[in-house]
Amino acid sequence: MNPIIIIFVVAAVFFLIYTLAYNSLVRVQRKIQESWLEIDVQLKRRYDLIPNLVNRIKESVTNEEELLNKIMTVRSQAMEVPEGQIGDKARIESLLSITLKSILDLDKSYLELNSNQSFNDFKGTLSEIKGQISAAQIIYNENVTQLNTKVQTSPLSIVANIHGITSEEFFEIEEKEAVAPPPPPVQF
Repeated sequence: MNPIIIIFVVAAVFFLIYTLAYNSLVRVQRKIQESWLEIDVQLKRRYDLIPNLVNRIKESVTNEEELLNKIMTVRSQAMEVPEGQIGDKARIESLLSITLKSILDLDKSYLELNSNQSFNDFKGTLSEIKGQISAAQIIYNENVTQLNTKVQTSPLSIVANIHGITSEEFFEIEEKEAVAPPPPPVQF
């Protein structure tokens, strides 16, 4: 067999493998971008709903001003996180979720809120949005896992390094407050 043909076949196979590897990485990056857009849409829906919820609560409750101000402050901070700062976005969204939970639990202390239909409608809509954020978060994190696996395994890691494709951060909203250490024992 002619050495030129062998070199051509080897180069063609190498080029094909390289192209397939690169295209695979690009496809996963696009899936991550698309799944992030769904999270972003739901977060914006939640941001838009919060001022209306706060106004509805202010009509029924007068002594929770500090909590209502806190939710508006956290909402503003969440809206100001620069695009691409997934870790920062997840941390502030976790705080927003915890603060929202505190506000939504006000109906347990104020009967007039519990009987207020628009408050209950807001509560239902926020619950729906929370579910949609969770579903979109699962898809996003699955895509990130797929990319991170490809970036860390050979031969795709070589192609990823050549093109500057790196691992992505997961988006995880924690909805539990940090657990405080138990109080010291009291001795009599």
